[in-house]
Parts: sequence; C-alpha cells; structure tokens
Amino acid sequence: MKTDELIELLAQDAAPPWPYRTVFLVAVTGGVVMSALVFHSFIGVRPDVDRALETARFLFKFVITIALAVGATGLALTMSRPGARRGRWLKAGSEQEQFEIVR
Repeated sequence: MKTDELIELLAQDAAPPWPYRTVFLVAVTGGVVMSALVFHSFIGVRPDVDRALETARFLFKFVITIALAVGATGLALTMSRPGARRGRWLKAGSEQEQFEIVR
C-alpha cells in the first residue's frame, strides 16, 4: 500500500461521535468532581469553616484558584488541538518572543 492510498483511506474514516471540546470539558469536569470527592473523603471540611468564610483571605483563595483554573483549561483546550486558532486564550502569544530561548 502506498502512502497516498493510506492517507485517502484514513481521510474517509467517520467523524468522531462527539466534538473534541465536549470530550475535553467532560473530562475536566469529571476530574474536578473526583478530586473534590477524594479531598472531602480524606481531609474533610474545616471545623471552623463558618468563621473562615467571613475572612477575605479565605474567599480570595477560591477566587484566585477558579480564575487560574478557567484560564488554564481554556489554554489547554486551545493548545491541544493542532492548527487551532489562538483565540482569546492566547492573545498574549504575540509576545511569544519573550518566552523563546534566544540562540
């Protein structure tokens, strides 16, 4: 079999039943749920959680964690697809030269 014939046969394969974005987000959601269950079963909730909720420091931890998680998930989704458009997650990518190793 020649390479061109193999490529044609592979290109004729059926499209996946679910879009990649859906599969990725379901996997991320499942990972968050599983980690919450493991955390709750091994560590549990703080005994003074009602007092801790009144402090800004405790709430700020959740704000930062959620913001970083949303950004990282969007970035990982964009970078995991070859040839995908950068979109809003990689707007800072125009400064990519800053991160490349200068030879």
